[in-house]
Formats: sequence, structure tokens, C-alpha cells
Amino acid sequence: MWKSLVIVGAVVLGTAQAGAVELNLLIGGAMSEPFEVVAKAYEKKTGHHLSITVDNSGALQRRLRAGEKADIILVAAQAMDALQKENRIAPGTRVDLGRALMAVAVRADAPPMDLATGAAFRQALLDAKSVALTDPAGGGTAGVYMEAIMERFDITEAMRPKIIYRTQGRFITEAVANGEADLGVTFTSEILTNKGAKIAGLLPDDVQMPTNYAAAIPVGAASPEVAKAFLQEFKTPFAHEAIRKVGLEPLAK
Repeated sequence: MWKSLVIVGAVVLGTAQAGAVELNLLIGGAMSEPFEVVAKAYEKKTGHHLSITVDNSGALQRRLRAGEKADIILVAAQAMDALQKENRIAPGTRVDLGRALMAVAVRADAPPMDLATGAAFRQALLDAKSVALTDPAGGGTAGVYMEAIMERFDITEAMRPKIIYRTQGRFITEAVANGEADLGVTFTSEILTNKGAKIAGLLPDDVQMPTNYAAAIPVGAASPEVAKAFLQEFKTPFAHEAIRKVGLEPLAK
């Protein structure tokens, strides 16, 4: 009897593996941590393999426009809007997954910082000897926004010599943690995962930019049905908890 059960189990496992596919995912950095958590659980449950490329939204847009194939792309909502207008997204597949807030990152042992108002935030930027930001030229969502904020504050020229540019938010936090920058500005999810840094505070309400992150299936995806099934996982309590854990608000219902 036991021998028969082993044989049946082997046949079932072999069948599952035979039907397994590999999904190629292009994921924006602010959502990468919860995405990887959900992906690992999905791999274990289904036998499918998920290959994840993490970059900023601008870089991921350029990859898709250059012809790179993907089963799922997840970018900031404004980037997804552009891809949809260009007809690069399969109709009806867009799902808003999480909302991110921007924050100031400092070293884990840094003293408290006043970030109660836009004026206080402006002064914190001016007081810092070095500030890490994502490069707006590369399309990083937080970097593009901070460029506009510095213009609004009329401090662009004063800040220019002290800015350290990085390609992704997690590298902003790394620069702060290792002492390259006094502070950095990025999304909370790209700060909380680095033990060498902490959140000094969210950007004040008068300069905060809540950013939705949306996922969708690109036109020409190799495995659209499997990709669709994977995106359904983000409606589960497990996925919602993974998203909340890094300071994001889950949106998929």
C-alpha cells in the first residue's frame, strides 16, 4: 500500500513539474519586497518559477518599449497610465496593488529630526551635508518628484552639489546606512528593510505624494493565464500582510 502511495505521489509531482512555467516579472523597487514574499509562496504552491527583475519605473518602461518580454510589469500608476496609452498592456489586466508614501531615511543611530511641515523639511534638506536621491534622469519616481519639490522650495542650485544620485530607492537607503549620505528620500518600503537605517519621518502632508503601484500583463506575454492567477494572490490576507509589513497600503480587493 505504501509503495503504491509513493508511486502515485511521484506521478502527481512529475505532472505538476511538467506543467510548470516560468514567469518573467518586471517589478518597481517600492513593491519588490512584498512581491518577492508572495512570489516564493506561489512558487511553493504551484511549482511555477518566477524570475523577478527589480528597477525603477522609468527603467522598466524603457525595457518594455525596447521589446523585452514580460508576463507581468509593476510600476507607479503614472507609468502604467503611459504604457496603457501606448497599447503595451493587455486590456482588462491592470490591478492596483499598493499605495506607497515617501519618507526621509537617516542612519539607525541618528537623532530625531523635525519634519512636521514643508518648511521644516526644506530646512532639513539645506542643513544636510549630503542627500541621496534617485536620479530623475533615470525615471525613478521619487527622484522625479523630489526634483519638482526642490524647485518649489527654490533650493535646486543650493542642493545640486550635495546630492548623491542612485538608480533605485534601496540604494538610497544603503547610501544613508553606510554614511555616504546624511539623509535620503524614498518610499517607506525601501527604508524599512535595511537595519542600518530608519525612517526619520514621513514627508509632511503639504509635500507628501501618495503613489499607487499597479501591475498588469503586457501584450505578448508568454503565459498570461498563469500571470493572471498569480496577480489574484494579491487579494489574499497573506499578501496584504506582506504589503503592510513594509509600510505600504494594500489595494487589491
